[in-house]
Amino acid sequence: MTTWLSVAVFIIVMAFSAAVTLAMIRRGPLDQPDAGPNGRKMHTRPVPKGGGLGTVLAVLGASVWVVRDMPSLAPGLLGGGTLIAVVAYMDDVRDWPFTIKLGAQLAAAALVVGGGVWVDHVGPVPLGWAGPVLTFAWIVYVTNAVNFMDGINGLAAGTCAIAGLAIAGVEGLGLAGLVMAAGLAGFLPFNFPRARIFLGDVGSQFCGFALAVLAVAIARISPPDALVIPLALLVLLLDVAFTLVRRLLAHERLTQAHRSHLYQLAHRAGIAVPWVTGAVWAMAAWGVLCAYAPWPAAIPLALIPPAGAGLWTLRRARARLANW
Repeated sequence: MTTWLSVAVFIIVMAFSAAVTLAMIRRGPLDQPDAGPNGRKMHTRPVPKGGGLGTVLAVLGASVWVVRDMPSLAPGLLGGGTLIAVVAYMDDVRDWPFTIKLGAQLAAAALVVGGGVWVDHVGPVPLGWAGPVLTFAWIVYVTNAVNFMDGINGLAAGTCAIAGLAIAGVEGLGLAGLVMAAGLAGFLPFNFPRARIFLGDVGSQFCGFALAVLAVAIARISPPDALVIPLALLVLLLDVAFTLVRRLLAHERLTQAHRSHLYQLAHRAGIAVPWVTGAVWAMAAWGVLCAYAPWPAAIPLALIPPAGAGLWTLRRARARLANW
């Protein structure tokens, strides 16, 4: 795809997404604030959700073109992506139990692996039977990680846009990344820094799922670019992993709403939302730079900013919050 055509596609998709977002502001389901003091949500008034619907429709449309060159992706990227989007949107409307959403995620991941798309090597090391198992777990984990991290304005959407834009040049798969970035760019002005609408589960779950699947596909057809999406999402993945381990050690019920993600602790400890979101975006961009650096030693450097930010956040939360 030429540069001018890429720019034209970006502008068209961005305008389409913005139009859908405006429609959802007027007619979309409302996200109600939490009633209790320990709730996960940070807003205090009802806000429309489902703003990611334009991005979802655009990426699914682009995926029809993408799978022409990689037919094995069709069941997962198209079938699984549609399943995730439909169930997540219905959850936005009806607030379904987590078990229904998890069932859809497991089925969607099974469609990907069942279509023969999984990571079969890590460098020169063959994974054998572990390849499909690890790929399945990766897809479910990333889908939920992006969803869990969609708790303050712009954080998840902007990070996914950076990841999408980072793979826009990958042969055969870049169109899906470009369209995702464009769709989220059309949504973000309505969500950041002030939220007139939220991404919703339809947006966050779908973007997490699509990026997870694209990461697997890139690892198969373009191994030098295999770490771009994982490193772009690294700050989100590490936050979720740390929070899960911390809550397990504290014997907390994992299905209970909470406000103990690192980004939530940073905000509760006095850091304004735009600064928290901006820091996460910067760490995502740093991850992409490390992934594309011409020397392999740069890859471990992607860990330094999220690790340092996490330690700083914990120290600040310990000093300023009675219940953290």
